[in-house]
Amino acid sequence: LPSKAFPKLNVKGKYYTEEDIATLRAYAKARGVVLVPEFECPGHAPVLNTYYPEVFRDRSDGKEAGVFLNEQGEPIPSKALICAGSERAVNGVKTLLTEVAELFPDAPYIHIGGDEAQIYLWKQCADCRAYMEKNGIEDVYGLFSDYIARIANYVLSLGKTPIVWEGFPEKGNEKIPRETIVISWENHYQTTEQLL
Repeated sequence: LPSKAFPKLNVKGKYYTEEDIATLRAYAKARGVVLVPEFECPGHAPVLNTYYPEVFRDRSDGKEAGVFLNEQGEPIPSKALICAGSERAVNGVKTLLTEVAELFPDAPYIHIGGDEAQIYLWKQCADCRAYMEKNGIEDVYGLFSDYIARIANYVLSLGKTPIVWEGFPEKGNEKIPRETIVISWENHYQTTEQLL
């Protein structure tokens, strides 16, 4: 999607223009189709981290930004993960969500993704650890629920209903706004029955 706030995301040939989206909206409306824009976060964010690493990427203990160790101790880039502990990253996500809401004024929903995020990498992020300590969050699962809650509440403040894939860990369910629609897919975090 196009962005005025983050213009480096507007890579020629790889994004829709505002005019394209207006045409698509008119086409869908004439046919009774409801468009649901999806802003995938905190995972699936390589474009954000490639063009704006200073805003969205995690910080790892004095190493090069975005370089982490996987569960086997091997170095890997974390270009696909948005930092959940930094105010700059969360504010960047909110700015982009505001732009999505403006691009799709008739859409009652905004899908915020939430699936397939390598949240274990947040253990190595100085910003994430500091945020968890400050807010009494014990682990990355609690941080994930906290992040989804903050983003879902922001979507609600835009007058839209948030949707997430699969949801969030059971620990932290109470933080998630009840208006959030959860698409139960692989039941990675909890089963459909646990979400009721």
